[in-house]
Amino acid sequence: MSGTVTRTEAVACDRGDLNTGIVHFGVGGFHRSHQQAYTDDLLRQDFNAAKDWCYTGVGVLEWDAKMRDYLKNNDWRYPIVAREGTDERAMDMHVHEVVTLRDMLLSFEDPAAVVRLLAAPSTKIVSLTITEYGYRVPHNEGDHKLLELANQGVLEDPSLSMPESLDASCVKATVFGLILSALAMRHRLGRRPFTVMSCDNLPHKATSPRSASSTPRATHRKSTNHSASGSKMRSSTRAPWLTASRRRRRRRTSATSRPRLALTTSGR
Repeated sequence: MSGTVTRTEAVACDRGDLNTGIVHFGVGGFHRSHQQAYTDDLLRQDFNAAKDWCYTGVGVLEWDAKMRDYLKNNDWRYPIVAREGTDERAMDMHVHEVVTLRDMLLSFEDPAAVVRLLAAPSTKIVSLTITEYGYRVPHNEGDHKLLELANQGVLEDPSLSMPESLDASCVKATVFGLILSALAMRHRLGRRPFTVMSCDNLPHKATSPRSASSTPRATHRKSTNHSASGSKMRSSTRAPWLTASRRRRRRRTSATSRPRLALTTSGR
């Protein structure tokens, strides 16, 4: 290749100064090349303001172990490679080293640790790139059992781990079973809920997480004296990724509306 290669080196910092403020489900290519990149840019602009908004990833599928192992073996750092040009033999290339991912947990290895992470006071946002199917995965026995344990306060013990200390079904907890259990724990401990932010390219994405979490919450209210409504309380959802087509459609239907600043992507 005859194109130029430029590089943005990793932020020079003590990685121990970075703290998790956002927990992300679905650490794939879209998340690592977009959300992580934006956070990394913010870290470069104002380190002290951004250092408490870094990420810990969570995987719920068996093949997420490969991503966790790759990132762990690279000290949770990785490059984003961007190429520009029309001739693939002469494209310019830019390599951006990203350091804003701090860690990654696998829920099927230790669901209690994931719930405690989500329930931690430092976790302010839980973001999702879990594809359309992730919102339609049937809730299972593990979801209900994990929510029951959260309401009982069992999961708050930091020495509790898998597989010895929990019901075996908990390893199969879904994304929303984990989220609801964490919200129940926060409610029990008197902590404010986090924001649930869907970053998947879905219609009605602002309500998708709430709809996906409704079944185990309602079922648990019927089967226990504990109020699982705490999982609904003040939690909210955000839809930050607006496609260009949706914005154009809004402009056509509302000629008098003010232009909105929106982050656009070309898809996942």
